[in-house]
Amino acid sequence: MPSIHFSKLVILESLEQCKTGRRLVEDLRPISILRGRDIEVIYSEVGTKDAFLSQLISLEQEAEKGHWPILHIECHGLENTTGISLANGECVSWAELKPYLTAINIATQCNLLVVLAACYGGHMVQIIQPIERAPCLAMLSPTKEIYPDEILKPLTAFYSELFNSLNLNTALKNLRAFQTTEGGYYFKTAPEIFQSVYVGYIKGSSDQNAFRIKHRAKNIYSELKKSGITPPEGIGGIKKMLKQTQPEFFKSFYEIFFMIDIYPKNKLRFEITYAEVLEEAKN
Repeated sequence: MPSIHFSKLVILESLEQCKTGRRLVEDLRPISILRGRDIEVIYSEVGTKDAFLSQLISLEQEAEKGHWPILHIECHGLENTTGISLANGECVSWAELKPYLTAINIATQCNLLVVLAACYGGHMVQIIQPIERAPCLAMLSPTKEIYPDEILKPLTAFYSELFNSLNLNTALKNLRAFQTTEGGYYFKTAPEIFQSVYVGYIKGSSDQNAFRIKHRAKNIYSELKKSGITPPEGIGGIKKMLKQTQPEFFKSFYEIFFMIDIYPKNKLRFEITYAEVLEEAKN
């Protein structure tokens, strides 16, 4: 489990009723004081898309000055699992959200924990690609429909332990002691996501059938475009990557994803080798 560094918990809430974010803040502020940690708990209501995105920009600017947040988002998730819905009915897709999270994560040197308290929020992982920068250090979210008490009790226990020990493992044990009606809480770290997706790339490129490689390249290209990224090499460049998933490609993507090219010390935090990934791909 990678280490995490933060100085505050920021809860952005966009709900018309049953404001679980506000209730969570009321529970956590005294806990933060009790634990003796200098961790500020900040609450903000964001009723519109503009207000929500503006808050994310502000968090990036503050992070650049050394004020690193845990970002907790309270809202509704879209039933088609493509994003979130805000209090005024506006929607934010995962593709729209990702660049804002990535900017904050870059400013925190890959230390951003995103807690998305929204139904189906765990599906945000579908936008993460190992050929671009990680949008977070880790993400925690329900996989299916979630009810208010299934947010308040588990997450209060999670944050209480995190404020106490600063240990994600023990905080997650506290959270998982609670049962949810459907699904559960999805927690994945950037190393787990990178390795899992990269293993998929290797497996997808092992069959040198031209049609399959071209089809897979088109799918990857389409997903990147949805995320607002147009690879300069086009589909042809992606096909080349799929055919030549060699250590030099891995090293390049690994250093970009974990920001080792701009924060060299991150190499000590995220130790993943091509040999490990290749071995997993064989299984």
